[in-house]
Amino acid sequence: MRGLLPFLRPYRGRIALAIVFLVLAAVSTLVFPVALKSLIDQGLVAADPGARVMALREHFFALFA
Repeated sequence: MRGLLPFLRPYRGRIALAIVFLVLAAVSTLVFPVALKSLIDQGLVAADPGARVMALREHFFALFA
């Protein structure tokens, strides 16, 4: 690994940015099922159809924003 370090040093900013985006991708992958559970449990059981639509819209924007 030490032998690669001189070759990787010029790209350390890109490597750090790639690690940040990999962590963000992992977090979003783990959060998606939890948000979907919340959408199903809370968004689909509202008695008022208007409230249901508003809840679905809010959850949809939160999931894909």
